[in-house]
Amino acid sequence: GGNKSGRKTNVTETTPRMTPDHHLQGKILEDRYEIIECIGTGGMSHVYRARQLRMERDVAIKLLRQDRPLSESAVGRFTREAKVASLLKHPNTIVTYDFGATSDGLYIVMELLRGVSLAERLAQKRVLTQNTTARIGAGVAAALAEAHSHGIVHRDLKPSNIFLNQ
Repeated sequence: GGNKSGRKTNVTETTPRMTPDHHLQGKILEDRYEIIECIGTGGMSHVYRARQLRMERDVAIKLLRQDRPLSESAVGRFTREAKVASLLKHPNTIVTYDFGATSDGLYIVMELLRGVSLAERLAQKRVLTQNTTARIGAGVAAALAEAHSHGIVHRDLKPSNIFLNQ
């Protein structure tokens, strides 16, 4: 979704750490989402570009990693993240559409963003203007303020987790 600042706080980490489950490419989750490709990997999850079949739109699916045992508290955190994230409506916050569980793991379905992370932009440009820096900072602050109003603490705010869609 568009907004004046063009910034969204991405709830995923895009820094690769572990190899994603490539066997999921082409798989259809719950007769609703076709996995297309892995687009990011984080500490607890892989993020895939997928096709929401009924709505005929591309989405991002954050799938809890299956390469380590899951504690009850990790499953609870993931489920709470999905439910609370769906309440966030700020234009600088990624939209959460759905969540569920399959034999492949727990997943959250989100809006698919197009653009680059702040980390990628900094690697390209090295220096941002004061106006650009202020706009990005204001967008992040506004998104975090909404999250905090719902009791959400991001806990992993860094340039690779801030997405610029312009």
